[in-house]
Amino acid sequence: MDSSLALTFLGHQTWLVEGDGHRILIDPVLGLGFGLSPAPEFRIWPPRTIDTERMPALDAVVLTHEHLDHFHLPTLARLARNIPVLTGTLLPAAVSDAIETLGFTVHRLDHTRVIRYGELHLQLFPAGARTLFWEDRVVQPVVRVGDGPAVFIGVDADLSDVYVQQVRDGLQPPPRAAVVSNNSQIAPPGTPGSDTNLLPGAGDVRGRKSGLRVLNELLLDYLEPLDGLEEVILCGNGFLPANTPHGPYLYADHPAMAAAANTLQQLFTVHGPRPGDRLTLPADRPLVADQVDWVSIDAASEATQLAAHTAFLTSPVPVPVVPIAPPLGDTAGALAEVEEELPRLGRALIPTAAGQLAASIHDYLDGPLGPLRIYLALLAGPGGGEDRH
Repeated sequence: MDSSLALTFLGHQTWLVEGDGHRILIDPVLGLGFGLSPAPEFRIWPPRTIDTERMPALDAVVLTHEHLDHFHLPTLARLARNIPVLTGTLLPAAVSDAIETLGFTVHRLDHTRVIRYGELHLQLFPAGARTLFWEDRVVQPVVRVGDGPAVFIGVDADLSDVYVQQVRDGLQPPPRAAVVSNNSQIAPPGTPGSDTNLLPGAGDVRGRKSGLRVLNELLLDYLEPLDGLEEVILCGNGFLPANTPHGPYLYADHPAMAAAANTLQQLFTVHGPRPGDRLTLPADRPLVADQVDWVSIDAASEATQLAAHTAFLTSPVPVPVVPIAPPLGDTAGALAEVEEELPRLGRALIPTAAGQLAASIHDYLDGPLGPLRIYLALLAGPGGGEDRH
């Protein structure tokens, strides 16, 4: 039996896993982008087109969690309804209901279940205990063919403590390869990013992070519990931030990141695939790479965005915060609804790093702070001004 395992990168964090003639599609986003509406749509980077008619037939779809860059109903609607959707035990019921409304069957699996398609084995391990609460529902796939090399796919969560312990106890074979997700999402300095604090006087932490620090966090800090890795594969950061003029995020060029990592260390070989790259891990030989013919890069669009990226870094300009939805008709009613939700939002924010920081600061700008410490600014409020709560 051929125990080779192949992983085809389809963009951002979507993977097609193949072995023993069977195929599992992980977190499929197969269109040009994703988002909750056309206004804040995120476009996949690098831009690519996937010919789903020529894509190999699937045995299963794995949904690691429900964040919008992993859970994409329009993509699922393009797939055959007899394909089972496999996920973890903590997926919200509203998400599984939406998938089942399309006609799929959702199977919730705990980490003790081994799913087999021929000799292609799959297990879904829970996120590590230190994972931030908004990602603690994530499951992390481990795949292998028969007794061949195992691959750990570390999606959007801290390394699974359960998996690490099972490897240490000899209950799981040590993985020969690991897929790690670069979610740094670092925007150029001075531009709004995913973690930018818009309060006056607050620093832009992400704008100061370096690519060297990103590599250290991904390759050394994150993977430290997994001894003996031979191959590490980068993914993530694979979309263009909405409504921004600077093109891709900094440090989103994974071939360049992999080349830098391989120059700086000799612990393992780092790979930075582009959409359409297939990485095959034979049982007794080094990883080999080729390309599938049903994924194509949009070279012209990529060149346009790279030129915008270079131009912005050469001559940066202020980037305003823009609305992602049209003005509200019933402004008063909408504000009342927001105000009603604020206590629940506050309780959700308290366990986060931002919430802990807010609780620890007792003086800011104009003097001492009371119990209300989270600032919400609604731009373009009544009369075109700004409503603050």
